[in-house]
Amino acid sequence: MGHLRYSTTGKSGLQYVHPFLRRNNWRARNLCLCGNFNMTNVDDIFRELTSLGQHPRVLADTYILLEQMGHRLDRESERCYAEAIGKGLRGAAITEYIEQHINLANVLRESSRLWDGGYVICGVTGSGEMFSMRDPWGIRPAFYYADEEVVVVASERPVIQTAFDLPMESVTELKPGEGLLINQAGEVRTEQIIAAKENQACAFE
Repeated sequence: MGHLRYSTTGKSGLQYVHPFLRRNNWRARNLCLCGNFNMTNVDDIFRELTSLGQHPRVLADTYILLEQMGHRLDRESERCYAEAIGKGLRGAAITEYIEQHINLANVLRESSRLWDGGYVICGVTGSGEMFSMRDPWGIRPAFYYADEEVVVVASERPVIQTAFDLPMESVTELKPGEGLLINQAGEVRTEQIIAAKENQACAFE
């Protein structure tokens, strides 16, 4: 997963290049994030985090999203932990259970309820789960292709067609509010994370 995003912070430098990484000693709680987005309500998300007792170091959209999604990933991991304990698992078996039962749709659903703006967010966890999600207004474009070897997401269908020598019908548009989810085993599925809203696709893109 790689993405070069132009700086929207008024500054340039390697520290502003995606992807951004949130580290944790537990594999399932590590999160790497990149995207094509402009969030219009970063202050609201920041206030939610501080109301929970967090103290984000930087007030920038990518950092705030990373911390917010990281928090929801922690809660999802704790849900799986409680399930594992309830099943009588112990030690490393608990870790394995968590990694096999993390539901990224839950993480995206809880995180995105506050998001406002145009976005295609992509990410990967330390345990090998991957995802991409498009905003419910369809402001930012997103197309994907998947086969037994690769899953690729891009803003333009022709880019994927050219890179993989594919006909147009082989490349699928990610619908507004839809998430593309890939588990550890490489199984691909889509799920509606947020109900689609009035289409406001960006004419420029």
